Amino acid sequence: MQLIPVKNIPIIDFGTDLKLSTVVIKALRDQSLALKEKDVLVIAHTLVSKIEGRVLNLRDVTPGLKAEEIAKRTGKDPALVEVILRESKEIVKEAGPVLIAESRCGSISANAGVDQSNAGPFGQDQERWVVLLPENPDQSAQDLLQAVRQEFSVQDAGVIISDTQGRPFRVGAVGVALGAAGIKPLADWRGHKDLYGRELLSSEEAVADELASAATILMGQSSEGIPLVVVRNAPIEFGTGSAVELARPKEKDIFRAGPK
Repeated sequence: MQLIPVKNIPIIDFGTDLKLSTVVIKALRDQSLALKEKDVLVIAHTLVSKIEGRVLNLRDVTPGLKAEEIAKRTGKDPALVEVILRESKEIVKEAGPVLIAESRCGSISANAGVDQSNAGPFGQDQERWVVLLPENPDQSAQDLLQAVRQEFSVQDAGVIISDTQGRPFRVGAVGVALGAAGIKPLADWRGHKDLYGRELLSSEEAVADELASAATILMGQSSEGIPLVVVRNAPIEFGTGSAVELARPKEKDIFRAGPK
């Protein structure tokens, strides 16, 4: 398997009239990199969110009563809490300064994915800007997939929109798939046999998350400026799929609802 960083994507702030597919295709062409059959594009959600206008300034946010109450308990900026609440289906856990929330697109992470890193723009009020998750990451992935399929005349290809998230019981963030298109995000090994002939009963592999995490090593976490990675020759199944399949239903989540 080969991972190829796409290095020539310019810094894009909010308010652009560019399309995501235009930015991605130009970057690939400028690097003389043609998409091949079975390639997967992994793209950082920050780029997607900025192009889709999912950026705002906390100075323009008026906190509500609930946000003010949570801000007092957590020490967070009330305006930031208000944005987190707007972007959340549910506050899953409040512990000290940490808010774990289920975002409207179904991802569970700190602050519902609301992030001040690389939000921009540079200059005045830089610390007050936040970038939100895409409204519908699966649809954004599907739209980009359709465009690159047509541009490069490929049939089997995939797109993953990634984010970095922390994990329960483990230190450090890893890449995960917020959106996916063109690939099967889960590999189901149930019914297969292990090396000793024992049948696997509950083995599912989150291959979309694994590819997102691998690409994140090249993307980095700070000023690397590599929001796009091409994954080539990945041993995965292509076809219809979405990142929604990766979200464990609440009723089956022993940490949120408990076993029935």
